[in-house]
Amino acid sequence: MIGAPVFRYVLTPGWAGDSLARAAQAVPSLDLNFAATKNIGPLVTFTRASSATYIDSAGTLQTAAVDVPRFDHNPTTGESLGLLVEEQRTNLLLRSEEFDNASWVNQNTTETIDASISTPTGGSNAYRLIDNSSNVSHNIYQTTTVAGGTAATLSVYAKQATLRYIRLSTTASATDYAIADFDLQTGTVTQTGNGATGTVSNATAQSIGNGWIRCSAVFSTSGANRTTGFHTLDSGTMPISGFGVSPYIGVGGYVHIWGAQLETGTFLTSYIPTTAAAATRNADVASITGANFSSWYNQTEGTLLCNAKDAIVFPSSLRHYADLTPNSLAYSISIVQSNAGYTGPGQNIVAGVYNLSLQAAIDLNAQTAEALRVAIAYKANDVSASRNGVLGTPDTVASLPTPDRLLIGSAATLRHCNSPISRITYWPQRLANSTLQAITQ
Repeated sequence: MIGAPVFRYVLTPGWAGDSLARAAQAVPSLDLNFAATKNIGPLVTFTRASSATYIDSAGTLQTAAVDVPRFDHNPTTGESLGLLVEEQRTNLLLRSEEFDNASWVNQNTTETIDASISTPTGGSNAYRLIDNSSNVSHNIYQTTTVAGGTAATLSVYAKQATLRYIRLSTTASATDYAIADFDLQTGTVTQTGNGATGTVSNATAQSIGNGWIRCSAVFSTSGANRTTGFHTLDSGTMPISGFGVSPYIGVGGYVHIWGAQLETGTFLTSYIPTTAAAATRNADVASITGANFSSWYNQTEGTLLCNAKDAIVFPSSLRHYADLTPNSLAYSISIVQSNAGYTGPGQNIVAGVYNLSLQAAIDLNAQTAEALRVAIAYKANDVSASRNGVLGTPDTVASLPTPDRLLIGSAATLRHCNSPISRITYWPQRLANSTLQAITQ
């Protein structure tokens, strides 16, 4: 019929629905979208020789079996954060959920189960830590052995009840102690303190939902044998006496506690439950090798992107997120975090003969969440990188390494990122510098 409308159908390419692909205007040969898929896919090999805990989408603490990857979530919003990759750690405290067990020594406190309170796992074994009427310190502790001067991170899940304050402490003598106090109503650190030879750093209060706060602090004393435990308080700014105690007259007040942990190291990791002995969570190891690697990698040129959702960054040297590397682990194309003196929002590209490395410069002393978006693009004598939309200084003198694998979240069994990785994407071409900025914004 003359004058009838002509309908034209325009096919939309598959990548148009993905903001990253639209920004890149290129099709990747590898796209590990861990946060969206909650799956490692067919190319990745994953191992971990123990079970391990993580937060599910409902904000509940769950346990993944041996060799099962963990896909972590924001405990309060339920947002999917991606693949959690952590180093090996050991919880040195015994009976981490049994505070009425003889492994714990109580001083002027009583510990009883309150089955009406749901724990972070959804269980019913939360404990009341109850003070008595004495005008003394009210606490519960274990004696632990950590080499003198070695940093260890103490943590516990705590919830406000008739009392709102709790103290974490480690004590080797009247002058060799350290403490950190927490307000469970506001979820904040109220004060820290130490004796002449004790230190405390990196105290954090993380809300995990349902009123629970995971309180933690990094402690060190010069003594190897130390008492490590938790105090009820009637104020968040109580004076600190010798041994790190604060006496007050109790009235039968209490806080709820669950899931105690003491681990050697300068930062907190996922919870490791214990019973009659210390327990170890083995390291997460993820990689792509062999034909699974060569099927998408381009030796001549390429672009590697890594997004780490809400990564908590701690003051420790090299943390690896994504490494294109040979079997020798030398001379790699890497996205790493370093505390090697870099400050501000920029990044540093270290490039040379058979050596390419991007070191993202983050405020390593800030205990706050930050989304890390980093991309590095390479060709012979043409390397650039961008972090969160900020382009680094291009490098025009760089020979290329010859990788045969992608290591995810670590350098083999070392330098774990200790955070969830939301996405790793690879394009088999060197994207333009402006594109690097666009895909990392």
